[in-house]
Amino acid sequence: MDSDGIRINIHPIRILGEVIKILKILWTKEEEKLLKQMANMRITIRDMMLVLKNRSEDSIRHKLKKLGIKKFGPEPQIDYEEFKKMKRIAKL
Repeated sequence: MDSDGIRINIHPIRILGEVIKILKILWTKEEEKLLKQMANMRITIRDMMLVLKNRSEDSIRHKLKKLGIKKFGPEPQIDYEEFKKMKRIAKL
């Protein structure tokens, strides 16, 4: 209750959540544009962090997901010749 006898219902977790929302740095259109370009270039998240200085790995990953971008980072590389050698050795 406050000094006037009025009951005040305070939810610390709700208040903390609101404070965190205020402190968050909102993504700019320019950042989103650069993020999309880097994803199209298959740049890794760690390298994206070098460009987007205020963004953590988690925030970049979350934003990519929110934008519907699923492919980023280097293309997978498969060395089929090496795989064939391993199979031959395994048979020995």
